[in-house]
Amino acid sequence: MNQPDSSPAAWLSEGKRLLLAGDFRRALLAFNNALALDPTLADAWRDKGVALQELGRCQEAVENFDQALKIDRRDGEAWSCKGLALFCLGRHEEAVEAYGRALEMNPEDRLAWVNKGEALRLLGDYEEAAKCCLNGHRPQSSGSQGLEQHGRYPPPAAQARGGCGGLQQVHRAGSRRRLGLDEQRSRLPGYGKGRSSFALLRQGHRDKC
Repeated sequence: MNQPDSSPAAWLSEGKRLLLAGDFRRALLAFNNALALDPTLADAWRDKGVALQELGRCQEAVENFDQALKIDRRDGEAWSCKGLALFCLGRHEEAVEAYGRALEMNPEDRLAWVNKGEALRLLGDYEEAAKCCLNGHRPQSSGSQGLEQHGRYPPPAAQARGGCGGLQQVHRAGSRRRLGLDEQRSRLPGYGKGRSSFALLRQGHRDKC
C-alpha cells in the first residue's frame, strides 16, 4: 500500500483509490487508518461499508453504513448502500425502508427505485414493485414530478412477478455504482477478470453474503 501522509483525508483518498482498483482488503485498511485518526468522517464509514460489502461481509457493512448515517442522516448514498447490504442479508422489508430514505434524499435515483422494486417483488408486493420499476427505467427529468406520475402508467402487476426488465442486473451494480466504481474501474488494466460479490447476487446471493 502506498503510504500517504498521516492525515485522515489522505488515508480516505488512498482508500478510495484502492476501492476503485478493486483492492478491497487494502482499501479496508486505509479506511480504518482514516477513522482511527478521525472517527467523524462519514465518507470513510460509508466507503468502508462498500469495501466490506464487496468482500461479502454484509452484516459488518450494515453496521458501518449505520455509523455513517449517525453522522449524516441525509447521506442518500449511505442509505442506498445500506439497502443493498440488507437485501444481501435477505432483510427485504428493511431494505425497502432504506431505499425509501435514499429516495427522500434524491427522488431521481433510478437505481434506488429499481432496487426497491426488486425487494418489494420478493416480498410479494407486485403492484408497488411494478411502479418502482417504472420509475427506475424512466429517463431522468429536471425534477421529481415525473417520478410521481407513475400512477398514470402502471404496468400490470403480474409483469413484476418475474422482475421487470433489467432487474436481474440491478444488484450487480451494488454499492460500486455509488462511487462511480463500475464506470471508473472499467478503464483499469485487467478489469473484468474477476467476479465481484455482487455479480453473484442473482445466482444465490445468500451463499455469498
